[in-house]
Formats: sequence, C-alpha cells, structure tokens
Amino acid sequence: MRHREQVEVHIPLVQHLRQRARSGVLWWHSPQGAHYAGARQGALMKALGTRPGVADLVFLHRGQFYALELKKLTGARATAEQGQFLADVRMAGGLTAICHGLDEALAQLESWNLLIGTTEAQMELRLPAAAGRNKRVAAS
Repeated sequence: MRHREQVEVHIPLVQHLRQRARSGVLWWHSPQGAHYAGARQGALMKALGTRPGVADLVFLHRGQFYALELKKLTGARATAEQGQFLADVRMAGGLTAICHGLDEALAQLESWNLLIGTTEAQMELRLPAAAGRNKRVAAS
C-alpha cells in the first residue's frame, strides 16, 4: 500500500482497532515493506525470516488467526507474494480477506467479530433530477 492509502485507510482502521477491538484480540502490523539501509541489511532481514507479502494487519483471537490485506478503493490487486501469503494462512487454518477501503475493512473485522459494535457508513447519493430538481438521499 502506498503512503497516501496508508493515511486514508490503514491509520483510521488502526484507530478503530485501538478503540473497538474486543478483549483478547491480539493484532499487529509488520512493516515488511520498510526500506533497509543497503543490501547488507536487506540480506540480514531475509536471513532472519522476513517474508514478502505478509498481510497489512494480522490478528489472533481465541486461537483463530486472521490476515487482512488492505487496498485502495478501486483498481488495486494483491501481488503474487501477498496472494501466496494469504493462501498459506488459509492452508494453515486461518481466515483471510482483501479489503478495498476503510468501510470494507471495518465490515470484515465486524464479520469476524473482532470489533465491538458496528459501523454504519453513511453516503450521500445524488439521484437523477426529478421535475427539474436534484434530490439527495442518505444511504446506509
């Protein structure tokens, strides 16, 4: 995920987790994409077990492992390494998801029962002009 998407999706999601995570949910972000100071450090990180494609956020709750990959709202796809990591998690008995945007990520965490409460995203939709006027309707 690029820096702008991290600001728009990842950081607000972490704020929700800090406020709404169920008791006993262990979660973290592993900065796998960090730039290392030179080839030696990169080689060391690889030797230590750093793996490409690790999901943006991972969770452990009541013995169940979850991996959540975050993408921008449209057009973004998981890399081959990310897809392989998610497949490996599923093979090991974990649950995985690729979510596009904050609302989808929150809905997924709620469906996994990792968050307390629900988030209802309110959007304003513009309907076609009726009798020469635009009408706005709130959708949930």
